[in-house]
Amino acid sequence: MKIENIQNPRWANSSHTLITVDFDLDGEAVSFVASPNDCTDYGPKIYQDCIDGKYGDIADFSIPEKTPEQLESIAQSELDRRLKAIMTTENLALAEVDDEFKKNYKAKIKELLDVKKQKGWPNKITWPDEEE
Repeated sequence: MKIENIQNPRWANSSHTLITVDFDLDGEAVSFVASPNDCTDYGPKIYQDCIDGKYGDIADFSIPEKTPEQLESIAQSELDRRLKAIMTTENLALAEVDDEFKKNYKAKIKELLDVKKQKGWPNKITWPDEEE
């Protein structure tokens, strides 16, 4: 294994305990998160070299922007979680025997499904209140 051209050190977290660097590994460009307690033999050395300034200043930590696909996945997961929370066996059974409950239950499900029609989906969503 041959590590070359270590560059672009940047804090990988806000507590400044991890540093991400880019380097060539056996001729392939990769990113690596170095830690003083890394399980590799080279991780702690890269970390300390970064602290010592060997590869330049360490850039500030920043939260990476999410891709549209990631935002869609996060929003869909939250929608699924909310639907699962109300679509319990007990609620399904109550909807079979109580017409008023069924009407309210169906309205809650529709309200949740309609969040995908919001102009802000999936970036900015106004979720309906969660209630039992």
